[in-house]
Amino acid sequence: MALQPWLGAAFVAHWGRPEPWRVLSRLQRERLLCLAASSHHPPSLDAALAHCGTELAAEVLASAAAAGDVQACRRLYATEGCSLDYSLVATAAGISGSLPVCEWLAEAMPGNKQAELRCVLLPAAAFAGHERVVEWALERLGNTFFWSGTWVGAAARAGRLELMQRLAVRYPFDLLEAQRGKPSLLAQVAFGCPLAVLQQYYEPWGTVLLQLVEHKQDLLLAAAASPTPDWAEKCDWLWARWGTAAAAFGTNTRRLYGWAVAGVMQHTDIPQRLQLLASRGLGSFLERHAPCVAGQIGSTAAVGFCLDQLPALLRQQAAAPVVAAGGGRPVAAAAAGQLPGEAPVAQQLQQQTNAFKETIAIAAAQHGHVPVLRLLRGRGFVFHAHHLEDAIQHSESLGAPDTRGLASLRYLLLEDPAGLAPGLAPGGGAEADWSSLFREAAIAGADLPLLRHLHEQRGASINLVAVARGGSEEALSWAVAALEAAGQAPKPLSCINLEVVLSSGNWAAADWLVRHVLAPPKQEILEQMLLRPRTFSGFMSSLSIPNLQWVPTLQWLVGVRGGQDGAHGQVQWTAELHAALVRRQNKGIHSLGKETLGRLRWLAELVEAVGVELGGAAGARQGRGQRRRACRGG
Repeated sequence: MALQPWLGAAFVAHWGRPEPWRVLSRLQRERLLCLAASSHHPPSLDAALAHCGTELAAEVLASAAAAGDVQACRRLYATEGCSLDYSLVATAAGISGSLPVCEWLAEAMPGNKQAELRCVLLPAAAFAGHERVVEWALERLGNTFFWSGTWVGAAARAGRLELMQRLAVRYPFDLLEAQRGKPSLLAQVAFGCPLAVLQQYYEPWGTVLLQLVEHKQDLLLAAAASPTPDWAEKCDWLWARWGTAAAAFGTNTRRLYGWAVAGVMQHTDIPQRLQLLASRGLGSFLERHAPCVAGQIGSTAAVGFCLDQLPALLRQQAAAPVVAAGGGRPVAAAAAGQLPGEAPVAQQLQQQTNAFKETIAIAAAQHGHVPVLRLLRGRGFVFHAHHLEDAIQHSESLGAPDTRGLASLRYLLLEDPAGLAPGLAPGGGAEADWSSLFREAAIAGADLPLLRHLHEQRGASINLVAVARGGSEEALSWAVAALEAAGQAPKPLSCINLEVVLSSGNWAAADWLVRHVLAPPKQEILEQMLLRPRTFSGFMSSLSIPNLQWVPTLQWLVGVRGGQDGAHGQVQWTAELHAALVRRQNKGIHSLGKETLGRLRWLAELVEAVGVELGGAAGARQGRGQRRRACRGG
């Protein structure tokens, strides 16, 4: 979100012209647009909208909502046709505490999305402590209390005790219905509230919510991750309450998820917290998940603990019985001696440390945590081909490219290539699939130095479609020039490939391809989209083009934003195309939620305008025919 005071005049002076945007990837342009949307400075938003060259993603609207700018929200949604992820924008609106934005969103939501107010916006407002928005939402919802446990839990997690207690009294809820047998509500209390509050609610809620061993484990992990000063006292009190029922902790950790320990590992007193958990029978859980989580969150302190202390701690706890219930704070047991047939203790610890390094390296590479990679490199770790692939492969497994690993790829290839295995040195062999790495990196929006390195130093083939999906105009210029220099001048993209580019939201790249005669005529694209829809080959193959929010592609074709490139950009409407457009419009109305109201309104205006144009042309032709017949008859 934009920082205030916003230097609006300087932003417009620099970014209000096309040249600076040419070097930015699609994602970088989108982020800049998000900043402008949250700036409370309409001229900055004007400049960004004029030059961003991207489809307006839901994150742009969420940025305006988070900043509390209701005018920008209205403009982006109703006029500019911005995508709307109701959950994302409702969360941003609730956390912002802007009542005008929340009121606008409630009116903009279709009837089938009003549940987002109950289960997303109101909890977000409660978490942020915006009581005015909470009261407004409660009044709007009337007597709908099914989600009240979620509201109470959100306030509890943030430590907003008065709000939590007031909501719990005013809106009683059925624990089993609200939580479906999960202890999440009590876990929120254990995380955000002091021990006295946990004790107050444990008896009425705990008897219902803590039926299984894993429920108690979740609660203990929440207390251990708590930011309150009495986190250890909460853990000890819970352990004492459970008595012999906690004896099964060490043999039943398979149902616990790794994210549960992430909160624990973000504190500065990691050793004390993990030692406590290990002493309570969760050593095997920590062994499975702590190294991976340390790499995922990018904490060098957590990584250092996992490598330097965790192996010995796990061995100590494995040799010692679980601390008896109510037995107070754990005391480190002496390390067990070597058993017959076992490898020496030092060797076992080193093997486990090496395994932890590998786990951490993969997680850190995937999430782009370069400081962790540097730490591993300083400890002699050698990176192999699969670490490069882990950083960037499968970048679109969830439909959108995951760009976090680009930083890892740049570090490993450009900043510290000495850390790579010998076979991965430039010219050192084909251990890595460099062409696949180029494709994935280009889709994610890799900068030009990284793309050039992959092609020129590693021999990767240039994938022009991949560059167009995520890259900058500068990267496209280089890619085409490099292909031409190699005697492989590219041919114009097929309709299906250009539609792939457009579905990625990179309108600036599509415009560049049109200007350089590397795209099919827009008339051909329009006819295929409306008359001959196909299925993408190898790209979200289960979805057909008509279902991929096709209105933005249509907007680009007719030049709403970008796509204005002279005669090449003109489309000619026919009665057949108009009829197909009407059919698609009707489908869009019946699948509201895939297309926003602003886009559907624009589509209705286009349908009407094309109909008038075709009707006028038909009338003119009919009039000319009548005049010719009259002349012949005379």
